[in-house]
Amino acid sequence: LRSLGYMAGEFSGGTSIKDLPDPKDKINEYSMFAHARRYEYEKDYERAERNYKELLRLNPDIPWNYVHLALLYEKMERLDEAIQIMEQGRKRIPDSIVILSRLSLFYMKKIKPEEAFETSQVILRIDPKYFDALYISGITLVNMGKWMEALDYFKKILEIEPENKSLRMQYAYCLTALDRGRDALKVYLHLKEEYPDDPTVYRELGILYDSMGDSEKALENLRKAVDLNPSPNTYFNFAVALEKSGDLKEAIHYLRLYLETTREGNTSRKEQARKALTQWEARLPLR
Repeated sequence: LRSLGYMAGEFSGGTSIKDLPDPKDKINEYSMFAHARRYEYEKDYERAERNYKELLRLNPDIPWNYVHLALLYEKMERLDEAIQIMEQGRKRIPDSIVILSRLSLFYMKKIKPEEAFETSQVILRIDPKYFDALYISGITLVNMGKWMEALDYFKKILEIEPENKSLRMQYAYCLTALDRGRDALKVYLHLKEEYPDDPTVYRELGILYDSMGDSEKALENLRKAVDLNPSPNTYFNFAVALEKSGDLKEAIHYLRLYLETTREGNTSRKEQARKALTQWEARLPLR
């Protein structure tokens, strides 16, 4: 029913729900939508696309018809077309939070932080406490290196969801970037108490201790992160801390593990790790 405009807030142009046709008169369109969903589940994307396009043609004032087609394009790795469809919806229904929120998320996935931020700001002018818009604004500001502004957004979101672990991690990350390590440490230590088996908390705590010059606590937390989640990221961070502490043999071991297990392409981190491994091995004393 939502895809046909029968849910509150899902239609535009001054239409009220009492003005819409009897749902029984829309049975063919409902059948078309149900088939589109089935085709999508079966990965028959071509037929799903045809159905979603026809639904959009028949009901261009229903935001979800743009969203369903755009989400299909995203699944088909056609993100540019997904954005194009959502921009069409935005042009026709400029105040639709349903459209704007998905569009801002697509821009963030496309690594277009300025566009994602601008779209989120449009949402916040409509609803200043809209969670997704606040979150995307904060994340895009982080990606642009605007730490103080990002911190302000995470403060606002934490007023809505003060126990949200991901938000608290982002908040602490911004504090660290702003050289407020002691404040970030308080956040991470609370998270460590609440989530004693979360490797990400230990990893971030270890990195923070390392930046503060506390090698012992850095290694303690990074080792725990490796134990809980042996992965390329934890291997890499642990190797860096081990080398700084002077344990070159162990550092080489974990840097090799990182290079053997990482699936990232030719990133700058991977290239730096290869160079570091060569340099570290050259520093090992000859037997």
